[in-house]
Amino acid sequence: MKQGYDVIVVGSGMTGGWAAKEFCEKGFKTLVIERGRHLDHPSTEYKDMQAPWQLENRGLASEIYDEQGRYRMLKTKKKKLKTESIQFFADEKEYPYSYPEDRPFMWTRGYHLGGRSLTWARVSLRFGPKDFEANAKDGHGIPWPIGYDDLAPWYDYVETFAGISGNNDGLPDQPAGVYQKPWDMSCAEEFVSQNIAKNLKDRHMIIGRTANMTEPTEVQTNLGRTKCQARSYCERGCTFGGYFSALAATLPAAKNTGNLTIVTDAIASHIDYDEKTGKALGC
Repeated sequence: MKQGYDVIVVGSGMTGGWAAKEFCEKGFKTLVIERGRHLDHPSTEYKDMQAPWQLENRGLASEIYDEQGRYRMLKTKKKKLKTESIQFFADEKEYPYSYPEDRPFMWTRGYHLGGRSLTWARVSLRFGPKDFEANAKDGHGIPWPIGYDDLAPWYDYVETFAGISGNNDGLPDQPAGVYQKPWDMSCAEEFVSQNIAKNLKDRHMIIGRTANMTEPTEVQTNLGRTKCQARSYCERGCTFGGYFSALAATLPAAKNTGNLTIVTDAIASHIDYDEKTGKALGC
């Protein structure tokens, strides 16, 4: 007997994880299809609990990765490829793609459960009112159909669940949010920030707003997450669940409802569409 689902979510990364959580919590039987391999959380592929001398080549990738056409995007961002995190990035030699010669596109992908949510930079800023008004004021493009006030409650919702650390600095271009305790600036950063404030009234140096938890809530600890340990090992995968990812947060929340089914190593090649109802039937 075939299993039917109310919702099929294609992809399990940042967006797919959120979609799965929301549908499952609202009672929909949800199937998540992920083209990449399965990963647990914590995963044996995480390298965050290993010291430098425990990593292959002390964390540096061997010459085999220097072949032309391999990990091009990583090479544009870093001087050295690292074995501590390379497993979370797709190799263009194994998964090639093409683009027009005059329009090069560097596509960073992660083919595994959780996708790029394991390796994102974790900077978590809100659009401010000006961002929604710029098109109309500048006369470029079309005006946004919504404004900041429409989106603000959803920013609150996401920040509360994800766990964003930061400070409400009273800046109109960086609206206040639902933040956990901010990280401290270093002595040098405090010195620079204070001197900027003294001499440049229209310039501000603030602590970053980041999805690294400092004061986990009960909801977050119930998912098995705890506060960030400030080790700068995020890209290795985080055993503590200290930064927000689909593996640490949204997918476990969806799984707890009993409404989630995950199928990995499965590519959705097309969507079955019902022209009469205007709805998707499956994929």
